Amino acid sequence: MANKPAYALDEGLKNELVAAVKSFRDQKSPYLHPRFDEVANSLEKGFISGDDAYQARYLRDTLTLGNPEHKEKFKDVLDYLEKFF
Repeated sequence: MANKPAYALDEGLKNELVAAVKSFRDQKSPYLHPRFDEVANSLEKGFISGDDAYQARYLRDTLTLGNPEHKEKFKDVLDYLEKFF
């Protein structure tokens, strides 16, 4: 199976997604914090991996279960996650 394309993040979008992940992390059990930190750190690289289902799952949870405004604000990111994961 061919690699899925990565989703490039500009600086502003990268910062917003990292902040969203960290905010959502703070609402979760401390047991899960390292997992959310790993996702936030991976986003710091400036892209969403096309091959990292783990990253996609936690990011999708952040954007769909966290702040209700995120569904609309990050619609393009969610569309990417839906298409490839």
